[in-house]
Amino acid sequence: MTASKKTHKPRWRIFGLILGLSLSQLGIMQAGFAYNVYTTDGDPTIPLRWFSDTVEYVVSDISIPEVETAALITIAQQGFDAWQEGTECTPELRFAGTTTQEKASFTVGCENQNTLVFLTSKSAWSQQGHSSLEIGKTTLMFSEETGEIVDADIELNAGGFTFSTGEVTDGSIDLLNTVTHEVGHFLGMDHSVDKEATMYAQAPPEETKKRSLEDDDLAG
Repeated sequence: MTASKKTHKPRWRIFGLILGLSLSQLGIMQAGFAYNVYTTDGDPTIPLRWFSDTVEYVVSDISIPEVETAALITIAQQGFDAWQEGTECTPELRFAGTTTQEKASFTVGCENQNTLVFLTSKSAWSQQGHSSLEIGKTTLMFSEETGEIVDADIELNAGGFTFSTGEVTDGSIDLLNTVTHEVGHFLGMDHSVDKEATMYAQAPPEETKKRSLEDDDLAG
């Protein structure tokens, strides 16, 4: 998708999955309902969403010792498929291969990729402006006028946490648990106040319940 078709500069929004903090500590408003969707900064009635019928995503070929690129691709597809199969309004989410992209980025007027990528050091994570308590982070670029999402990147904090792809032990972070949550942000979903929801903001070590969607996530 190209940003050059836009007549205005896209805005950005970042949200992710946090380790060991309550919603009140995060400063998230406790709404009267559980699920939430992102809206534009100027108009809370305009939700952020993809206008395209098909949205492609790529996976960075940057790997970590415990997760090779092939395993990351498999987990990414499972996380995106959970939303594709569970919700009626989701655009077609299509895996489009790998990339050498090393971090979330967006350049106005250029062809940009929606990328899932490991940041492999604490310094790389902090240089992006992220907190060390954050397991994953999704950056959305969107139109302030219409709410159309034009680009989304998911970053995973491999410098601060140990990820697992199978049995989760020894305080590790389940990769699919994290990716499925971040894909919700990728699609415009905000955090939920329902502790059982995939979009709940907190994920303790070894948690796996966010691998699949709950009723609250489906309602969003």
